[in-house]
Amino acid sequence: KMVFDSTSYSNGDEAQVEHMSLNLRTDFDEFRLFGTVVVTVVAKKPTDKVILDTRKLTVNGISCVCAESKPLEYEQKEGSETFGSPLEIKLPEGTLAKAGDSCRISIDYSTAKGDDCSALQWLSTEQTADKKHPFLFSQCQAIHARSLVPCMDAPGLKFTYEAIVTVPAPLTCLMSAVRTGRYQCRSDESLFNGSRGTVFSFQQKIPIPSYLLAICCGFLESREIGPRSHVWSEPSAIDACAYEFAETEKLLKIAEDILGPYEWGTYDLLVLPPSFPYGGMENPCLTFVTPTLLAGDRSLVGVVAHEISHSWTGNLVTNETWDDFWMNEGFTVFAERKIMARALGSKKKGFDLKSIIGWNHLQDSVNHYGCDHCFTCLHIDHSRDGGVDPDDAFSSVPYEKGFNFLVHLEKIVGGPSVFEPFLKEYIKQYRLSTVTPMKFRNSFEAYMLSHGVAKESIEAVEWATWLHKPGMPKDPEFDRSLVEKADAVGDCWAGLNNEVKLSWDASDLKGWTTDMIVLALSRTILTVEDGTGSPDCAALDEAYGFSNVVNSEVLFKWLTLCIIKNYEPSHPVIVTFLTKQGRMKFVRPLYRSLFKAGGESAELAISTFKQHQSNYHSICQKMVSRDLGISK
Repeated sequence: KMVFDSTSYSNGDEAQVEHMSLNLRTDFDEFRLFGTVVVTVVAKKPTDKVILDTRKLTVNGISCVCAESKPLEYEQKEGSETFGSPLEIKLPEGTLAKAGDSCRISIDYSTAKGDDCSALQWLSTEQTADKKHPFLFSQCQAIHARSLVPCMDAPGLKFTYEAIVTVPAPLTCLMSAVRTGRYQCRSDESLFNGSRGTVFSFQQKIPIPSYLLAICCGFLESREIGPRSHVWSEPSAIDACAYEFAETEKLLKIAEDILGPYEWGTYDLLVLPPSFPYGGMENPCLTFVTPTLLAGDRSLVGVVAHEISHSWTGNLVTNETWDDFWMNEGFTVFAERKIMARALGSKKKGFDLKSIIGWNHLQDSVNHYGCDHCFTCLHIDHSRDGGVDPDDAFSSVPYEKGFNFLVHLEKIVGGPSVFEPFLKEYIKQYRLSTVTPMKFRNSFEAYMLSHGVAKESIEAVEWATWLHKPGMPKDPEFDRSLVEKADAVGDCWAGLNNEVKLSWDASDLKGWTTDMIVLALSRTILTVEDGTGSPDCAALDEAYGFSNVVNSEVLFKWLTLCIIKNYEPSHPVIVTFLTKQGRMKFVRPLYRSLFKAGGESAELAISTFKQHQSNYHSICQKMVSRDLGISK
């Protein structure tokens, strides 16, 4: 594998793919993509070969794009289940003889069928919301782009791309790029079961890492929700989506105030079918989001603020390797919470409330792994034990521990008035590039020294401890006033606090945010886990109707409590929630909680997963199978 990225076989230290030109055709009968990719490769030093990452791709032929279009020798060498296999292409003598030399290589290929292509999920008509047409979407993060296209699948190697994609009418194709055109095929070309196809074209002029390559194809409608934004979804949900995300432009403007100009032109949202495994995915120009955000009251748009923030932290400035994934996510959480605090008009208390919830998630992850586990460090060595799949190390740690590190730095230098201008300057310095902790440290120290921050304060930062010490960091001591209010109600629900007078109806939660309700339920759960509380789930459900709420965050926390209390009347609701969506934030913890409870609950977890696993994304299937001890 590469010297500087243990998750890639590519020779990115010798040459780099700087541009891709894709020409693809979707096949919903074979559940595969067919086509060609032309890669423009530029030498960093003399080399006689180009090595690309692949996973279960069928390569039909490779040629040098020149006057003679010469066929090239190539070999797909043995690799591993986790990292795929290297595609080694032998170049004609003198092609990349010195740094700066370039060549164009055309690869005729097809993806593996169905779930064997880990980047793609093919949904049958029955698996979609409207049940009228099939659907296709991709998820390339972290190292799944190699199953979509031969590439240098490492975040430190960015490229621009253009694409032409032919799909069956009346489906629409979207990509992580600016839409540049569409036309209907002539009657003598690209037939799909006798029907004419539609060709869509795209261009991405800003260099991106491979994990941000994205495609979707489905029966979609769109609504304009701002001067640079549309929301896309299946037709039955489009009105709800347009309402839910109507304030996207407001969030974009706040983000620009904090982070600098938005450089990507278009900012569209695509609401995917329920099996999408994440809350959102920051694909440039086209953020993918889960339908579990459709609460009906815009209470869960914090996920959109998070994905908007990625337009700077992650997409424009990218972690050089997956070892420092926190440099994407920690920075993004930091920006997201600043955006939402300003959007809601409660800068300090709103920021601190979100931060405490995040702290609780971090504690959950550390408890899950163990306080000495390497996955609880900010910097994770993916080369250990023969190679670590970044999916296996995925947790709230890079998000929340990374965020708390930045909060710590902000406090040390004197607060937001000092740190926020630095953040904007840091993004400007490394835009279109990649970063490491050392680059960030050098920029931080140089900026702060030149802006009057005491040298003693700068030298007080314990970089090695934050980056390499496992477990929880020091408590940052956020304002807990709102948390204490929620905790008091949570204690009352657990039968531990007689001082709080409740009406035991919806009026108790009037004016409460989603975060406050989640915190109260979290407090009740904590009392059950430590053996002090004994909530009456039936009484709680009757009083507040938790089992019927639309808000997915509240429902998830409520069902967690029900599992811990072994409240059997909740089992049908649990099964419905687990099977109507595939967001791993909800699915994995609920399956784990059921399995941990043992007995009938564990049996319910296994039987439910086995019956419905085909509806989940392949990443989700793999992780839940592992959680439940089922070989996959």
